Amino acid sequence: MNRVFIYRYSFPVITGVILLLSLFGASLCHAETPKYHLDVRFLPEEHLLQGTATITIPKGKEWHLYAGGLTIQEIIMTPEDGEAIAMPLPLQDSFGLYGSNSRITLKIQYSFTVPDDASDNLISPRGITLTSNWHPIPKEAMLFSLTASLPKGFRGISESDTYPSQEAEKLSTSFSQAVRSITLAAGPYQIEQESIREGLNLSTWFFEEDKDLSQDYLDAAKSYIQRYEEALGPFPYNHFAIVANRLPSGLGMPTFTLLGQQVLRLPFIKKTSLGHEILHSWFGNSITVAENSGNWCEGLTSYLADFSYAADKGDGAAHRKTSLITYQSFVKPDSAISLNEFSSASHNQPMAKAIRAIGYTRGAMLFHQLHAILGNEDFSRGLQTFAKTFKGRSASWKDIQTAFESASDSDLTRFFTEQLDRKDVPMLQTVNIETTDQQDQSILTFNVIQRNKQPYSLKLPIRVQTMSGSQNFIREINKKETTISLTLAAPPLSLTIDPEYDLFRALADPEFPPVWSRFMGAEKKLIVSPENDNNSPYVPFLQWAKQQGWQVIEENSISNKQLSENSIIFLGTKSSAFRSLFGSVTEVKEGFSLAVQNNPLSGKEVLVAISSSNMDETAAVTHKLRHYGSYSTLVFKKGRIQQKRIAPSNFGLRVSLEHLPTGVATSAIRTFDQIITELSQKRVIYIGETHNSLADHRLQLRIIQGLY
Repeated sequence: MNRVFIYRYSFPVITGVILLLSLFGASLCHAETPKYHLDVRFLPEEHLLQGTATITIPKGKEWHLYAGGLTIQEIIMTPEDGEAIAMPLPLQDSFGLYGSNSRITLKIQYSFTVPDDASDNLISPRGITLTSNWHPIPKEAMLFSLTASLPKGFRGISESDTYPSQEAEKLSTSFSQAVRSITLAAGPYQIEQESIREGLNLSTWFFEEDKDLSQDYLDAAKSYIQRYEEALGPFPYNHFAIVANRLPSGLGMPTFTLLGQQVLRLPFIKKTSLGHEILHSWFGNSITVAENSGNWCEGLTSYLADFSYAADKGDGAAHRKTSLITYQSFVKPDSAISLNEFSSASHNQPMAKAIRAIGYTRGAMLFHQLHAILGNEDFSRGLQTFAKTFKGRSASWKDIQTAFESASDSDLTRFFTEQLDRKDVPMLQTVNIETTDQQDQSILTFNVIQRNKQPYSLKLPIRVQTMSGSQNFIREINKKETTISLTLAAPPLSLTIDPEYDLFRALADPEFPPVWSRFMGAEKKLIVSPENDNNSPYVPFLQWAKQQGWQVIEENSISNKQLSENSIIFLGTKSSAFRSLFGSVTEVKEGFSLAVQNNPLSGKEVLVAISSSNMDETAAVTHKLRHYGSYSTLVFKKGRIQQKRIAPSNFGLRVSLEHLPTGVATSAIRTFDQIITELSQKRVIYIGETHNSLADHRLQLRIIQGLY
């Protein structure tokens, strides 16, 4: 689901209109923040907004505005001590002002029509949602206020210092935190309010048909806010609202979150996404990402929300492993970026899955590792220091480093430099494992190799399973090869490196299960379809696959070379190529199924078997599949998930050192005739032998004679 968006616009050299007047002088340095007032009204049936943007620009300030998608009707500029001047309309989406030697007021009359296919804006008789480019966007942050004339029966909300004030259909808000843009949501809302404590109000803004959901959301939101106030300090604002959106969304803005109406109805949202968006009130909204920094807020929010909720349920290690599987599925070494280069969480950017995996997963794992390095007390103190120091300001990765160094009185330069600037992933291997038994203890010695060009500095978690239980260790490694020696209370049975996935690292093959995300992230994809059949149950999937740019080939024309070089989807299970690789798979009689396994012809690729009973079943599932990337097997009926499973894989870099013997009770002993009767039902029979033992050979002969 979408997270809070940090809007960034590229302002190139402006070729449209740069407003040049003789009254403009050299730029001066001013601390005063420009003021921006919006006055808007709506014609819902025409999907139309008519607006006036009034911007007060301090003396000496140079400003640029982005107005892509807007129709500018008039620009009037009024110097503080001069007459109003009508400016030429811009020829391009961007236009600007040089610094003036007096304060100026810029009044822009414009209109905005929402296209029918818009995914982020809506103006209709059912509701209004404006989240993107619905007013001229300044290059730098300003202090916004808003007056909105709303349709009859509508209530509206926007970023505001106080709970939104509305008389009749007139909404008035003002916001004292400088931002580049604001959001407006309005509709026939049913509003419920609750006080969390003195000075902090909570509310839900739901449509009539969903008002019964209100109390559960109020209770959940109150719990999250109290949780994070205890961890971080006071909530940054004096009110917070959970607002329904007719459009699908999951956005966190200062003072409210905007959740799609269908999303609100999902039972798990209150346990996951709601808390994530509330936490963005601290990180991303109150404290914004500095212009000269990578985007740190998605990683920090993911760690303190999603990763933390999984840990609360005892699923922390599994969640971290799933996150690493997703990262390794989508992020390739030749296209990876560093955390310092991650800026946008948008789904609309090229390589969005890979870029988001870097920002969310690698970012969250940075904070998980930092937590382990510092310990609970210093880590908590660092969070509180950061939240308090930068409230209402922008911050960078460097500011985060400084806050945690101050809280822990430690030098974290190497850690942050490696985690933020490097694009490669730690790759670990254990070799030269030896055990020495002494009187009452065992010594386990082994070497850990970092297969990177340059080693990382890591605190390595180690677990050794012995005959008397397990022992856990932490050892620091910072070289290409490190020798580690462990003293054990009993002989070791197995050695596991990073058993709980506490390190951001590459997964070894035995840890990397065949899951759907591995196909979606594969560089070489191939869809094998039945011969051209307009009535095929797979037509909806094929249409979607072609939109993704995936290559489609008919089953009778695939080559052995293609089978060995690609990750492949087989639509249906009847082709000879499918049977040679998958073996026997039963097609579903009703519904839709998807199964993933490793490609036996290429260890890095996967095979996917898709079976569907009809076109309707396929159409009901196709666009949902992107949400199920962490699974190996999926079964749907009428678009509803019936079964989801992850193939077994190792937990941690595990090496078995000794296998304890097994045995059976003497009561299980059979006579020779009973054994022959039992063996006659088996397809494969293995009989152990010593090669030069005549007795073993005779036994084999007797068994063959007995069977035949």
